[in-house]
Amino acid sequence: GLLVDFMAELFKENRHKLIGVRGMPRVGKTESVVAASVCAHKKWLFISSTLIKQTVRSSLLKGEYSDENVYIIDGAVTARETNPKHQQLVEEVMTLPSIKVVEHPDLFIEKNQSKQINQYFAITLHHCILIKIAGTNYRLSTLN
Repeated sequence: GLLVDFMAELFKENRHKLIGVRGMPRVGKTESVVAASVCAHKKWLFISSTLIKQTVRSSLLKGEYSDENVYIIDGAVTARETNPKHQQLVEEVMTLPSIKVVEHPDLFIEKNQSKQINQYFAITLHHCILIKIAGTNYRLSTLN
């Protein structure tokens, strides 16, 4: 839908981006990010996720480091994770000049206090799609 198309256009711009996606459980946040990655012809990689089963990665393979990839981080999972190797990987991914999508960005920012997070796109899924870019809210569409 509209959200997937919007994110796909963001993903097509080959530059560093940090996108936060907020929403209630089971509204399709992860699915929308994956679909947008496919539309933009980008490889997507979970750093942490609960899409199929809980995924918490502590390393990437050599070929998985690329500015062409979309890295997906579940901020709630990462905030709860105590494995220092996972936290180190997250910090490493945050420094890559690529697209990172963080679900539950408020929890992620609260826990990580990362210096790389000073400006990001925030997408909130409720009854409408609200996009927050550099502190300004934009209403995209009403969802029925």
